[in-house]
Amino acid sequence: MMQETGEWAAVGKPSYDRDRLRQLKVGELEKRLQRIDNEIAHEVAAILWKRIEDIGIFRAAIHGKSTRDLSVAQQAGMGSSVVTRLLKKLRQVQLAECLLADRERLAAMLENMHWSWKMFVPIPPMRDARSRAAFLTNYLECLVPNGWQVSWGINMPLNLFFIAWFLAFNYLFLLYAPWNAPSWQFTTVVISSNLLLHSFFHFKNYYYQLRSIALYISFTDEFVVHEPGVTE
Repeated sequence: MMQETGEWAAVGKPSYDRDRLRQLKVGELEKRLQRIDNEIAHEVAAILWKRIEDIGIFRAAIHGKSTRDLSVAQQAGMGSSVVTRLLKKLRQVQLAECLLADRERLAAMLENMHWSWKMFVPIPPMRDARSRAAFLTNYLECLVPNGWQVSWGINMPLNLFFIAWFLAFNYLFLLYAPWNAPSWQFTTVVISSNLLLHSFFHFKNYYYQLRSIALYISFTDEFVVHEPGVTE
């Protein structure tokens, strides 16, 4: 296990704060893939890293610096505190267990979840590294102590709910609003509801990006092999 700055958790993970994220470069995160000798863990980590790249978390450059020369704190921006909070919680979780655990063991790890959610959204079969990576992504907040009672899988129903609410609100307003009302009232209501919907999706996507970074860091913390003279 690699040496890191900070106290060590019972499962051997380092602690992170804002200063630590300022020191940790994006390029160092990518190089972690080269230092994982567990085949399954490497596959899962590669999938998690590819997902980070695909969702466009990392900006191309800032002040002439390339993406890999930028720190995690620079990339996360004001969301650095969210990343550190997630890392603090994940420090208490051994994510490696999810690589080989069967569905019964995975269900036991999700004891925080509400019974109704577990009943109607069963854990999918863990056939390969991709399904393991999907499990970690969907149930990240449920694995930590006192975590969420529903998984990130509620993402799509929640999206549909807000879209339905948006359409219903605008429809009812146009249906029941007095036609002699000033036009500025119609404009204000429509613009306000549009801004609310846009803000919801913006902050939800931003949080998804931050949690993806935290998951990759915490997962690779458990598998990166320390090499003499190599520090992060």
